[in-house]
Amino acid sequence: MIDKNRVLEIVRLKGPVIPREVVKEVGGDTFIIGAILSQLVDDKQIKISHAKLGGSPFYYYPGQESKLTRLYDCLHEKEKRAHDILKQRKVIRDSDADPLLKVVLRQIKDFAKALEVNIGNQKEIFWKWYLLPNSDAEPIIRQSLSLKPVPKEQEKREEELKEKEETQEKIIKKEEKIDEKNESVQEKLVNESRIEKTDDKLLNKINELFLKNNIKIIEKEIIRKNSDIELKIIISSCVGELKYFCKVKDKKKTNDKDLSSFYVDGQMKKLPILYITTGELTKKAKEKLEKEFTTISVLII
Repeated sequence: MIDKNRVLEIVRLKGPVIPREVVKEVGGDTFIIGAILSQLVDDKQIKISHAKLGGSPFYYYPGQESKLTRLYDCLHEKEKRAHDILKQRKVIRDSDADPLLKVVLRQIKDFAKALEVNIGNQKEIFWKWYLLPNSDAEPIIRQSLSLKPVPKEQEKREEELKEKEETQEKIIKKEEKIDEKNESVQEKLVNESRIEKTDDKLLNKINELFLKNNIKIIEKEIIRKNSDIELKIIISSCVGELKYFCKVKDKKKTNDKDLSSFYVDGQMKKLPILYITTGELTKKAKEKLEKEFTTISVLII
């Protein structure tokens, strides 16, 4: 059973993280870990990013905002451009931005924070770099509105702040590279010592996958070498250990008849089904999966 406090501690120590990185530390599967992380977000104990890596958001502890630079590689080219412009200028007046920049600033919510300024009976929107304190954004906005010139002391302060951020980013990137290098070496040594090597490439791939996700094999049958495997497995979750019938196939396309066969096998064994494939599902298979074969979970590797 996975301890929620342990997950919280991992986020505090290593955030921003995605679910599969937490799985490496505490075990379980990404579905369960994702549910625990979502609960921690609902409890306002951690925060969640808008940017995603492979469909998964990042989770981070309050105070780790400066480490969100890790999300930069998850942005599209237009988003990276808007990110770089805002980071350089610190504050952008919405009415001064070109149409494309206006749209993209609204998309990079992790880095662009909107500020509403009342000017008489009208409201102006300004976008500030997410790490810039409001107290430092205010004089820049006032200057943009020509309400009051920014004093030289403020210009000096902005320059010092910029240098401080650049130094902090360099330190963070250096620490992340060291941590990633150490973790990859340690993980490789542990995995090599624990993975059962066979002459079946598909089975080797499954062994590696299960090791990373803390899934245990209790029964195994090779139906066809390198292409078809049947397993009984145990998946650890927050509600205890769950038994599954697991079908693994190296198959380019899986149709609804294939799923129907797996469904029958699962019914006979009185177990939910985990189907792992190297290929894709046909359109009809996807429809059947949602409406009829609700006890089948699919994982494409």
